[in-house]
Amino acid sequence: MDLQLVWATILLFLHSVLCRTEGDVTESTLKVGPPPMHGPPEPDLLLQRCYGHWGCFSIGEPFLSIYRPVNLFPLHPDVLDVKFFLKTRSNPDLFTRLRPESNESFIQQSLDPKEAVKFIVHGYLEHGHQKWIQDMIRELLTKDNFNVISVDWVFGAAPPYTQAVANARMVGVVLAEFIELLRDVYSIPLSSMHVIGHSLGAHVAGYAGQRLNTLGRITASTQHPFVDMDVAILDYINLNTGVLPFTYVITHTKRPPFWGP
Repeated sequence: MDLQLVWATILLFLHSVLCRTEGDVTESTLKVGPPPMHGPPEPDLLLQRCYGHWGCFSIGEPFLSIYRPVNLFPLHPDVLDVKFFLKTRSNPDLFTRLRPESNESFIQQSLDPKEAVKFIVHGYLEHGHQKWIQDMIRELLTKDNFNVISVDWVFGAAPPYTQAVANARMVGVVLAEFIELLRDVYSIPLSSMHVIGHSLGAHVAGYAGQRLNTLGRITASTQHPFVDMDVAILDYINLNTGVLPFTYVITHTKRPPFWGP
């Protein structure tokens, strides 16, 4: 049998297995990416992607600039799989994972609604159980009876760096929703929430604050004051960025921060 005829027969067989025909529409059972479009896509669809109730994200201005020539969409929250781990004085040696998807078990956790909440957000190539995070938690619990929550976004903080930068935007939204859940379930005011971010975690803190529009305090290792919102205290620490310079100002503050203790 002619070799070309053999290949044609194989391809026709595979096509019949992988595809099904309904009327004049052929739909692959292995769909990947957006549905097919007729004609050229609208410009907005090229620069914007929506993620259900998490909102729509643009990769146009102001995110696209000479300082950020490679601009990607963030990964979906289901892929990022952001986790929240709690430590308190009553349980200082064990991370307790808070699972907001189960309201009943979430309410039964050891979080004390009478105490302030400190969030610690790691940076690029890190995870929520870094030694520096555990050291910081120990120092915070030595100072006062806080609820300290480590935000673990290890899957989003992985290479390439350009994707991690994009993922920080979505992690900020996920963190903001978690903070709102604490407010709604435990009646903890946003003024009692303090987000501490290192490296890209600082930008996560800024995005969370931008989403909430109000927050008690943000402490960030970044050279730029940020967050266009009503934040009571804003600390920013300028660190040497080494081989990962990041000069893009995410947000800003309209008034000088109160430099509290």
